[in-house]
Amino acid sequence: MKIKNNILLAILVIFTYGCEDILEDDITNDNITMYYPLNNAEIESNAVNFQWASLDGADEYRIQVFSESNNMVLDSLVSTNHFIQPLNPGTYQWRVRGENFAYETAYTFPATFTLTTSDDLTNQQIVLSYPSSGFYTQNTSLTFSWTPVNAAEYYVFQLINVTAGNILIHEEPQLNNSSFTLASGVITEDAQYSWKVKAVNSENQTETQFASRNFYIDTTIPNQSQNTLPLNSTSITQNTAVNFAWTAPGDTGVITSPLSYTIQIANDVSFNTIIQTGNVTTPAFEYTFTSGGDYYWRVKTKDQAGNETGYSDYFTITVTE
Repeated sequence: MKIKNNILLAILVIFTYGCEDILEDDITNDNITMYYPLNNAEIESNAVNFQWASLDGADEYRIQVFSESNNMVLDSLVSTNHFIQPLNPGTYQWRVRGENFAYETAYTFPATFTLTTSDDLTNQQIVLSYPSSGFYTQNTSLTFSWTPVNAAEYYVFQLINVTAGNILIHEEPQLNNSSFTLASGVITEDAQYSWKVKAVNSENQTETQFASRNFYIDTTIPNQSQNTLPLNSTSITQNTAVNFAWTAPGDTGVITSPLSYTIQIANDVSFNTIIQTGNVTTPAFEYTFTSGGDYYWRVKTKDQAGNETGYSDYFTITVTE
């Protein structure tokens, strides 16, 4: 029976991985169309918004930028058809290719462009650094940062509560640095927020557009998971793979963020001797016991903002030879 099960498992693995190749589009002979910057473009800015046409079958795109001396200054894999990168003045080349799980296109023919800067901020951009877009956190006293703009005399910072109806809850009208730490007490509730920054040069009366990103404050602990399989007091045979499973009741509160789980397996009820710890994003885990005896397992849930439950009540497993 074990031989039959192993054969079936091998067939399933081959079929599963084979399906990845079958389901992925073969984009090897496809071409990416570059939109911006095109060859010999002259750009007066502190950053470049690279753009290209989306390609059917491509899940991600690899963009590379080289300096005039052929040194690589950017090699990034992105899921969108555009990418903003701050650069120093100079001459560069860039190229891009499409990729999926199984295939990739050839790189586009490199396009050369020249970047210059001036005191006029009209065509320059704020490149936000931290927090990233879609960031979840329980910390209400965040430090926001962005790439400095050489011609900026000061920056304007705004914080908006999106969930409450796009209400401006804080503004710093004249920051001299390219970072700002929000005081405790400004953010008082779980919600989606947007932070915005623009650069201003009052001498020539020019400014950039606001750059913005969303983030989420989540201070609510998720629901606790409960052990389901194997059942409490289950007996299993040594060297047999055991499939652990538990409930996934979901996150709670105004803001719900993605969950992950930590399973612990120990050989004592106090969990002083942990023989295996698993951190997974699905409510399932596989482990093979190689020694007989009594074992105990439990699980806890954590959301992406860092809120976590306590451990569930433990279940017992008896492993026999």
